Amino acid sequence: MKSVLGLIGSLLLATASATLASEATRISWATATKGGGFQLFGEHLAEVINAADRRIRVETRVSGGSQENIRLLQAGEVDVGQVEGNAARIALAGIQQPAPNLKVLSVMYPNPGMFVVRADSSYQRIEDLKGQPVALGTEASGLRILANDVLGGLGLSPDEDFQPIILVNAAQGPKLVDERKAEALWGAGIGWPGFEAVADGSAGARFIAPLPEQIQQIIEAKPYLQEMTVPAGTYKGQDADIHSLGLWSLILARPELGDETAYRLARAIHLGHKELLRRLPQGRYTQVANTVKYVPATQLHPGAARYYQEIGLLPAVDKLVKVTPVGSHDGDFCRYDRALVFEDPDGTRLLYDAGRTVAGPDDPRLGSIDVVLVSHMHGDHVGDRHIPEVNAGECGAPEFSVGALPNTNSVNIALAKGATILTGSEMPKFFAAKLEALGGSPSQSQLVRFGASRKINGVTLTTVPAAHSNGIAGAMIGSKLGALLDAAGLTAYAGPPTGYVVIFSNGLKVYLSGDTGITAEQGTAVRDHYGVHLAVMNIGDTFTTGPREAAFVINDLVKPNAVIPSHANEQATANGGLIAGTRTDQFMQAAEVPVHIPLSGKSMGFDAQGRCQSGCE
Repeated sequence: MKSVLGLIGSLLLATASATLASEATRISWATATKGGGFQLFGEHLAEVINAADRRIRVETRVSGGSQENIRLLQAGEVDVGQVEGNAARIALAGIQQPAPNLKVLSVMYPNPGMFVVRADSSYQRIEDLKGQPVALGTEASGLRILANDVLGGLGLSPDEDFQPIILVNAAQGPKLVDERKAEALWGAGIGWPGFEAVADGSAGARFIAPLPEQIQQIIEAKPYLQEMTVPAGTYKGQDADIHSLGLWSLILARPELGDETAYRLARAIHLGHKELLRRLPQGRYTQVANTVKYVPATQLHPGAARYYQEIGLLPAVDKLVKVTPVGSHDGDFCRYDRALVFEDPDGTRLLYDAGRTVAGPDDPRLGSIDVVLVSHMHGDHVGDRHIPEVNAGECGAPEFSVGALPNTNSVNIALAKGATILTGSEMPKFFAAKLEALGGSPSQSQLVRFGASRKINGVTLTTVPAAHSNGIAGAMIGSKLGALLDAAGLTAYAGPPTGYVVIFSNGLKVYLSGDTGITAEQGTAVRDHYGVHLAVMNIGDTFTTGPREAAFVINDLVKPNAVIPSHANEQATANGGLIAGTRTDQFMQAAEVPVHIPLSGKSMGFDAQGRCQSGCE
């Protein structure tokens, strides 16, 4: 009787399992050619996902590689595809073609590119391989793009300086090296099968990567590449770390993949991480922490992002600091744009350097304002006049037909909004007198000196030194005194100009440079003491740091995680697109951190580490 019941139970269990399998959502998953790292990784990851969540069923598909996977995803022929980092960068950025609406589910692993040769060969440097037959990957492989970038950064052409061998499938490469039909095999990544096959061969392997000085040369030519390390012992006979360059390979999803399916895939990858690591050494890198670190939130699939938020590794939108440029023309970065509105997660709103592009206190873009920040008293920052409305005049020559003197635009806005004007030096007394003369309270003007701080709601603010001038023009003073100053060609003393460090309630620390040159305090105070994550850096030259000087401040002194350029004194964009050769373009090329152009009216959301999680291009 027991055996009969057991048989019935087994049959019921088998029937239930079969029913569950038939009801599982099937996922078509493109890997690459047989014998390559992508195909190996994809097969193992598919098994891990299927074991972690029985409601989805990943079915892998051999493909030509990254570039074919992008085409398959765009055509809707597969749901998910593995794509090498450089191929993904080109596709997601819409370089040379319209950007497909592909989204990222997860990172795979870093892909530092290098050559492998037989250990008994004489080749030691990349230059030694010039003129020799080298295997560079399959036709549609992203490895070929990486080879073009790394070798191109050294002034070498894979097609002209070498004898390129294009593989039918990745498994061919090691065999060609072993048979000496190819002197080297180009590849990338941790645990790459091609490298393992050569290293395990009878002759062993030697790896050839760019030298340290060559890495810097390549980065200057290809700044989007990242320095990466293959740890010692990754491959047989590899006794030391290997340093090279590459990008993270990604798992991309087609645009129409449902949010719930993407959520379940992201969850299964996360839950299966230990098992993937047990199977593959490169599996250590396929984890949520790396995904949210290296992939902008705007590129994540919404379903995956929801899961990452639920487990607390991706900040929710309501925990971001929102930064909204308030420029003269919608959707562009124009000549006199300085004004930014910062909104803390607790709702506190700060207006920084209103200048001339805020159309007075009634500008509908302002909303409520709690704090007005003024770096110094020059008219283009405090606001001696302003636009009558958005888009008045041209981006390169806005119309500033509304006068604001002797009150200034900043005072008028603070008075109308009931906001606090928070400044350093001798500026608070000036603003207090203006507010009182207009019927406001002088207590609305408050002082915060260097090294001190004030907290308004959840936001803490301090001033830091800036190297610039800070005179009050006679027209701002008015009366006979102002006329006498103007007649003498003098301005009134307002103390030194300032920058700000603002610490928001989510932990984000922002440096607002104001008009400044290069100062020691940008390293000692802004970087070392406050440890800012995001910088707003003036780049306009002549009156402030130029693009190259500003890049030095960012790269070598402040060292934030991202930067917003300001005070460019030019029309930097047209229809939202960067104009080549502008100061803004030069700054972007020289800066070593992400640069987010402040397009008027387009809000950006930053997390506690200064990473843009929404609204950034």
